[in-house]
Amino acid sequence: MLPLGGTDGVEGATAFAVNLTATESQGEGFITAYPCLEGLPLASSVNLAPGRSVANHSTAKPDADGNVCIYTSTATHLVVDVEGVYM
Repeated sequence: MLPLGGTDGVEGATAFAVNLTATESQGEGFITAYPCLEGLPLASSVNLAPGRSVANHSTAKPDADGNVCIYTSTATHLVVDVEGVYM
């Protein structure tokens, strides 16, 4: 769970532009960014490959509390860069 709403004066954001980078993945799989209170969607934000660093730009919608959840289907190191905010 990433508490992005309210961070650095970002109150009322409708979405965040993020870059998700996975590295050192333990196997094939996927990562999904989604509003925490809405449950895991049936779409991936990044597809993982063992032994490779993989990145993808995504738009992540926060839940009513301003949180964005990140789910990963396999063990990996993950870097999340917030690149922008939709108001």
